[in-house]
Amino acid sequence: MESFSTTSSLVRTTSCLSEILEMSDYEQLPSEAANNNKNNNRLASLDVFRGLSVFLMIFVDYGGSLIPFIAHSPWNGLHLADFVMPFFLFIVGLSLALVYKNVENKVEATRKAVVRAIQLFVLGIVLQGGYFHGLNSLTFGVDIERIRWLGILQVNCEVRGDLGPACNAAGLIDRHVLGVKHLYRKPGYRNLKECSNSENVSEGLPPWCLAPFDPEGILSTLTAAVTCIIGLHYGHVLVQLEGHKRRLFHWLLISFTLFGLGLILSCAGIPLNKSLYTTSYMLLTSASAGITFSALYVLVDIYGYKRLTFVLEWMGIHSLGIFVLVTSNLAVIAIQGFYWSSPKNNIVSLQSV
Repeated sequence: MESFSTTSSLVRTTSCLSEILEMSDYEQLPSEAANNNKNNNRLASLDVFRGLSVFLMIFVDYGGSLIPFIAHSPWNGLHLADFVMPFFLFIVGLSLALVYKNVENKVEATRKAVVRAIQLFVLGIVLQGGYFHGLNSLTFGVDIERIRWLGILQVNCEVRGDLGPACNAAGLIDRHVLGVKHLYRKPGYRNLKECSNSENVSEGLPPWCLAPFDPEGILSTLTAAVTCIIGLHYGHVLVQLEGHKRRLFHWLLISFTLFGLGLILSCAGIPLNKSLYTTSYMLLTSASAGITFSALYVLVDIYGYKRLTFVLEWMGIHSLGIFVLVTSNLAVIAIQGFYWSSPKNNIVSLQSV
């Protein structure tokens, strides 16, 4: 009975994923670009960009422990991993513009988008922490009391306008609204020098070093949504403007303007901080997403160099399935199955050494 129940759950999950993935079928090329891509009316550069983002996500997650400067910045600063989330948000906005262009009933399309968003939210809760299998144990499941709804040692803050890890407004709001138990328990700021000497608070470490903090919290979600809106604008430019030159001119003008504003704010004292999703970080990473997409649009949809990017395009089309395999640790478990002499001698074990 238990085996049947598990199988049924997997079947329902697969069906749910298939329905969610149907939205990508509407991501079609505007007329001019479609003429240059007669064999496929999908926007290939968008698939490639999505695939590139998936590749970067996997690369920084598993390579960050070996190459620290590609992992998330502990607090202020910008590393390779800090571009992944803005890239995905930008893609979501751009995709929405294409989806709504190709449907007649906007109300029904909105209803489906809301339903799929709820499905993805539930799926994220199920997958968090590796629901199906732990890499070092056979336990599975999600602790309801500690479930991370958005993605501590209480700190007494009496400082306003603080942007440090201890007393920032984002952490304060999340602790009071979401609750300490529902925040991310391994924040990046634990890699700061102040927190790297020991894991024992009694040895003189600041108490916030062991405090949970959610980089995808309530306040940071507001500025993160702006990245999605910027991507939506790029999609509108793609839909409304005819001619590659006009589209590229608008995209690059917006991108370099946002990039410049981000640098100005950074120099003015608003740090580039992914955990807080500061305005400077949002502007600079959104601009980087726009420049990257523009380059891929030229390479793939204008000049048709698809052989160079076919792997990334495939990853982009099947991005959600790949994400599920990686997040649930199913892909890692499969790799662990190949070893020499002893089960402990596998690529995953070597990577964690």
